[in-house]
Amino acid sequence: MVANIKINEFVSISPAYLTEVNIQADFDDISKVEGYLPNHASQRALSEILVGIMPTSSKRVHLLTGQYGTGKSHFGLVLAALVRKLPTAQEVLNKIREKDEAVAKRVQRLLNGVQKYLVIVPDVHDYSQGFDRMLLTSLEDALHREQIEFRPQSHFREAERVINEWKRLSSTTAEDNPYQKLRAVLLAEQGWEIDMLIGQLRKYSEKAYAIFESAHRKVAYGASFQPNVKADPKEIYKQTIEHLKGTGEWEGIWLICDEFGQYLTRLAQDPHSDESLNIQQFAEYCKRSAEKQCHFTVIAHQSLADYAAGFRSEKDWEKISGRFIPDHSLENIGSGHEEIEIIETIILRNRETKKEIAWQEIMRHETVSMLSDATQNAGLFDIKDSSWFINKLLLGCFPLHPFTSYCLPWLARNLGQRERTLFTFFNDSSQTGLRQFIHDELLYQDNGQLNLYTVDRLIDYFEPSATAKIRDPRYKRIVAARHEALRQVGNSPFSQRIINTLTIFELVGSQNLPPTEGNLIIALHLDQSSTEEAKNLLTELSEEKKIVRRRTNGYYELRYRSEFDLQEAIREEKRRLRPTFDSVDALDSLPGFDEKTGPLLGESYKKKHFISREAVREIISPSSLANPNHFIQRIKGWYQPDRGKYEGDLLILYVLTEDTENIRTATNYATNEACKHPQLIIAVPKNPWPITEKLLQLQAMREIKNNSSSFPNMTDADKEELSQDIGDLQGDIDKELIEFLRADNFTWHCNGQITTNLSRGSEIDFISGLLTNIFNKTPQVEDDYIANILRGRDAQKRYRQEAITRLLEHQGHITIAMRGGSPEERIFRNCFKNTEVFELKADKGRYADFEVRDEWPKGSSLRDIWLLLHKHLRQQPDKVERFDKVISELLTPPYGLSHQLIEMVLAAFFRNHLDEYAFAEIKSHKQKTLDIIALDAQTISNIVSAPKNYALTFYEIHPSEKEYVNGMINTLIDNVDKTEEVGIWERGKEALQAWFTVLPTITIETGAFNNPHCHNLIKLFKDKAKTTDGKRLLKTYLPEALDVTLTSPPSDKELVEIIARFESCYEELTNYAESQARLTIKRLIECFGGSGATRDALRDSLQNWYANLSESQQLHVFSGNAGHLQNAINSEKDIDQRMLKELPIAMQLGDFKSWTESTTVDLYLEKVRVAKMEIENWQPSSPTVATKENGDTSAADETFSTEFISIKQQFRDVLSSVPIETAKQILRELLIELENG
Repeated sequence: MVANIKINEFVSISPAYLTEVNIQADFDDISKVEGYLPNHASQRALSEILVGIMPTSSKRVHLLTGQYGTGKSHFGLVLAALVRKLPTAQEVLNKIREKDEAVAKRVQRLLNGVQKYLVIVPDVHDYSQGFDRMLLTSLEDALHREQIEFRPQSHFREAERVINEWKRLSSTTAEDNPYQKLRAVLLAEQGWEIDMLIGQLRKYSEKAYAIFESAHRKVAYGASFQPNVKADPKEIYKQTIEHLKGTGEWEGIWLICDEFGQYLTRLAQDPHSDESLNIQQFAEYCKRSAEKQCHFTVIAHQSLADYAAGFRSEKDWEKISGRFIPDHSLENIGSGHEEIEIIETIILRNRETKKEIAWQEIMRHETVSMLSDATQNAGLFDIKDSSWFINKLLLGCFPLHPFTSYCLPWLARNLGQRERTLFTFFNDSSQTGLRQFIHDELLYQDNGQLNLYTVDRLIDYFEPSATAKIRDPRYKRIVAARHEALRQVGNSPFSQRIINTLTIFELVGSQNLPPTEGNLIIALHLDQSSTEEAKNLLTELSEEKKIVRRRTNGYYELRYRSEFDLQEAIREEKRRLRPTFDSVDALDSLPGFDEKTGPLLGESYKKKHFISREAVREIISPSSLANPNHFIQRIKGWYQPDRGKYEGDLLILYVLTEDTENIRTATNYATNEACKHPQLIIAVPKNPWPITEKLLQLQAMREIKNNSSSFPNMTDADKEELSQDIGDLQGDIDKELIEFLRADNFTWHCNGQITTNLSRGSEIDFISGLLTNIFNKTPQVEDDYIANILRGRDAQKRYRQEAITRLLEHQGHITIAMRGGSPEERIFRNCFKNTEVFELKADKGRYADFEVRDEWPKGSSLRDIWLLLHKHLRQQPDKVERFDKVISELLTPPYGLSHQLIEMVLAAFFRNHLDEYAFAEIKSHKQKTLDIIALDAQTISNIVSAPKNYALTFYEIHPSEKEYVNGMINTLIDNVDKTEEVGIWERGKEALQAWFTVLPTITIETGAFNNPHCHNLIKLFKDKAKTTDGKRLLKTYLPEALDVTLTSPPSDKELVEIIARFESCYEELTNYAESQARLTIKRLIECFGGSGATRDALRDSLQNWYANLSESQQLHVFSGNAGHLQNAINSEKDIDQRMLKELPIAMQLGDFKSWTESTTVDLYLEKVRVAKMEIENWQPSSPTVATKENGDTSAADETFSTEFISIKQQFRDVLSSVPIETAKQILRELLIELENG
């Protein structure tokens, strides 16, 4: 080891950072520019600012922000160097290119230009003169600095010109010498010489100008000074830029205003003052300067929004701040490594040969590798390269501890002041700064470790800043807590170091540097023996309540005090809660409790049966077992048809026992007969869990937090501490709960069986075994959707119902893809092909035809289900059976089927037997009202969901009976839908009823039939009591009506006879109405003097009769039945519609088919005959007509007939636009009016 020499022989502080940057003072300091290190934030800002150099850009106004020590002024100095195009700009460009090529290209574009910018940097002390004067005086200084002789025109310049003119033209006579008069006035009134006045005018002093105006009136015999121009800064800058561009050397002006916060504050307080308006107007001018570029860059500590806070609403401020947007923050906290590179440039390494040897030894020191690994593992920096931690972080920043290097930028940002920044820390020669540490300290500690500037030392330097921010609540509580902690630990240097390190961690407030035990130990930089001591001391300090340790995450914190007594408040709240406090309810209300006590999946059961069955877990009190019936009923509710989403198949009750007496009580209850159920598991702890007091404590704290407004002395810090205490206690309870629920902690009681030897985690296998025993008849159907009880929305119901529809339609074999295909095909394969319910009928390669077997084979996993269905649904013929019994049995153990699977097996079961069942919906349970329904996919779904509302009747049918019913149906084929969704007896009944329903009334009520059985059939079908049951109708009542006796089963002879007799009746009844229509038509033909018996003959008879009427009879509008007959004859509708429907209806007899008495035919014919005679016998009255002198009336008759026809046609034209019935009513009323005069 090298001699233990002082650190200052190895490192020193760079002279470039001995003083902070002042843009104006360091304007030409090359070393300052060359020493600049660009970071990500400054590169981003520079890139956006340089967009403004484009001639058409409006982005010429920018605000740079950052706390003390973030390099704002340094950035401004570098920006000035770049736009001035100093030789040092190339050095800056090279540094930027190493980090960001895109930004480097923009800088290169700037430097490639020929012209440069006139940089104006106002003196901060000139800000007090006012914004406009500051603009003008700083411009004057910049022009003078660059030796530019141009001076823009202004009233100040005009006043100076007049003074010089007076001097040139002055006479030798003192009385008439204006120059001498001016001098005398100035000396008398101001004590100024003329040169002093000119100097102030050149500095754009409004006071000097006012003095000159006053003196001018006295020198010029009362005449006022009238300059040709006024000094508007915008116009002066514009004139200057025009001159500069004219020289070919300059591109424009770049105004850089450092420490501009005082102006922004005024702007925020009163944006409409003259000063504020001047700033806004100048900013707007810069944005619009176009090719005559004027850039305005201001530097301040805060953003515009921060300055406006408390003065202006966000909406009002947006109107003003828009002139300065965007603002660019130069704070670069977070990336980490860029700040380290800055620190590395500040701390210079001694490159002497002898020192290099020592450096090599330092590099090999175990402290270096240990700290490198520890810092890398801590994740403080987003760097993965191990060499960076050694070369840059440890050796490059030596003698700073790596955690110190990390904390420094954060502290500078959070606590920085003008006197205490990142840079002043390095150059401060006081006992707390790094310079003094380097000067005083030796390379190694006494224990052989490298001597490093550790984190706790930072508090000595930054404490004044933290104290100065005492009004900031973020730091007030930290400073106060530190002082209190130091008071409590007393004269204990080790404890003080811990407190100070913890204080720095909290002042930094970085998520990357949590105050864990490990991080604190690393930050303290201890040897092995001291490390153990520090750990013990941390534990001791937290147990003595001098600091706080959060149990949830292991973080250490300072303890905060207030006037509010939290412990007393908790004690009082516990007293209030205790009488009604329930430990189980308190556990249930814990956040995350449901997750910790969530259901357990029977994993091995699932692997075997492909069904996810779970055990529901609950914590109960021992007294809950006194009456376990509600637990039993809850389990039964899981298997009701309307059970809703899946809850579980086993119920585990963990008994919360506070003491051994509770354990004895719980054990006694668990062994009682009332608690015995194969799906109820009672877990009794082997040892007590005294948790009530902690739960009560937690509940009390939560109540205080939720009602914090009731405690006026409670501060925000108190609330935060309370929240942390709640989190800690809740974390403790969570851990205890997890331990409590371990399987090996319990004696397991289930249906009289006791298990005491479960190991930790073995309850999964335990419940799988129980499930296997309970559900030993659950079929293996490898389809998650079909087999599992739904836990939410029935998302695939459509596919299931499509599959069921294909089963029930029975339209040929079921063809499915052997793999892949539609969702329905997947269901078919998983439910029926793989379970051998399907029988292969034809192999077509990728596809195959299948049919449901009549008997499901013994090897099928659904065999037991088929046997159960067969027992319930095919053993009691002709008896109405409700579905609730069979559905309930399928839902409950040992089957435990899902609704979906029950629907599928029902559809498959009924597929081949639909003819043998009648399905009904029970409309009224009291009255036992049944409505026969078709069996379809939705009906099956309804049956499974509400089986008590549905029933079926099984009809054991012989093939000959089937032949008989089908024969009947075939006879009625035109009157019935050939669907097979209902049983064959019901289909036969429906076919008969459908046929009988369409028979017209004239057939049913007036029939005089040749076949005597027709009357029997009509009587039968009128009797609703005999047509309700399809089987009884077809096997008993129908044969009786046809005088046929059917044996059971019927013989072929009987079938031939009954079908023949029915067909005879069917033909006569079906055609009776038509036969009566033909008879009526024949008699109508005879009535009108025609011959024949067809409808055409009737039409011809009517036309011939009407044609033989006189013209006046044809034209006359008849009323009553004669009118109805006249309308029928003139109608263009078919003959049946006119003569068998509309005319009898008009004559008050009704439609021909609705006649109920045979005499109605004769009555109708009589009414027609009378109406016919009325028309034939009518003669027109003799009208008064004009006659010729010779008595010839033929011409008059002709005129009358012509007029009559014309009037009649007019009536037709008018009435053609209204319905026929309306037209008739109009004509009737008109006739009545004419008859009444």
